[in-house]
Amino acid sequence: MSASDGTKRSVHVLGVTAPKPGTGCHAGQTLTWATATLVGKAVRITAETAQGVALALAADGVDYATAAIQGGYVKYAAEAASTALQAAEAAARQASKGLWGAPCLGTIDAPAPPVPTPPAQPAPKETPKPEPEPEPAPEPEPEPNKNVYYKNCAAAKAAGAAPIHIGEPGYRPALDGDKDGTACDS
Repeated sequence: MSASDGTKRSVHVLGVTAPKPGTGCHAGQTLTWATATLVGKAVRITAETAQGVALALAADGVDYATAAIQGGYVKYAAEAASTALQAAEAAARQASKGLWGAPCLGTIDAPAPPVPTPPAQPAPKETPKPEPEPEPAPEPEPEPNKNVYYKNCAAAKAAGAAPIHIGEPGYRPALDGDKDGTACDS
C-alpha cells in the first residue's frame, strides 16, 4: 500500500482471514480480486490499530473487508467481533460464493483439493473388418476338342483355325514344320 507521501507499507486488513498466498485454497482468485480492487485505486484508512487497518474504497466508500467477505475471497476473523462482517460471511456461505464453493468449501488454510481427473475412457472397440471375399475363380476353359483333325494347313486355314498353337484343338507336330509350337503359321 502506498501512502499519500509516497512511502509503501504492507498492512493487514482488520476483520478478515485470507488464504495463504500461493498455497491456500482460493489464494490465486483472492490475489487477483484484491489486485484489481486496490492497485492504482485510492483508499481511505478508516481505522488503524497495532493489528491492522480498516479500509474504505475512496470511489464509493465501500468497506474493503465487507466487499472481500461478500465475494467469498476471505473469511471473517472471529476476533473482529463485527456483526456486519459476520452477516457478510453468512450470505457468501449461503450462496457458495468463492472459497465457500467447490473445491474449497470454506477451507482456506490448506491447499485446494486436487481436481479429480475423469477416468480414462476405454478405447472404442474396433469392429472387425470383414474378410474380403475371395475373387471368384476364373471359369475353366473348355477342354479342347481332341477330335479336331486338319489334314493339312490349307484345311486349317479354310476352317479359320490357323495358326494353331500347341495344346489347341487340331494342333499336331506334323503341321508344325519349324517345330516352334505354332502350326500353320506361314
